[in-house]
Amino acid sequence: MSSTSTIEISNKHLYANLSIDINALIFIFGLIGNLLNLFVSTNHRLFHRNQCIFYLIVDLIANIGEKLLTHISWVLLVTFDMTAYENSLTWCKLRNMLIHCFSLISILTMCIAACDQFFSTSPLYYLREKSTLKLAHRLTLISVCCSIIITSW
Repeated sequence: MSSTSTIEISNKHLYANLSIDINALIFIFGLIGNLLNLFVSTNHRLFHRNQCIFYLIVDLIANIGEKLLTHISWVLLVTFDMTAYENSLTWCKLRNMLIHCFSLISILTMCIAACDQFFSTSPLYYLREKSTLKLAHRLTLISVCCSIIITSW
């Protein structure tokens, strides 16, 4: 009986360590990939006045924020055995709201980018002229405000 419990404990320890390593790799590669995409998108002159790249930049920033918040919470849970609920009710609510807000911003941005792609490649001229950087800024601001309002309830 004691050898079975020892094996179970060692298996749990093995799974916990494996989970930590895999999660750390996913976080590191995801963060590096997003930061490299952000660096290339913001520094290349060809992309400065392009609304599709603007949508991509907003999406990358939202993804970076989501990755940082989820990973910080996960590291606190695994390393220090602390959850956000134990420390502060405010942090717990704010963390959940921000994670959902970043996710919603990312989804809405990609939906707006798809609509913009439809407008910009349309054979009809009046639809092509609707696709502008000014409209991209406004739609992104509206989607961020809507995301904050939706997730704060």
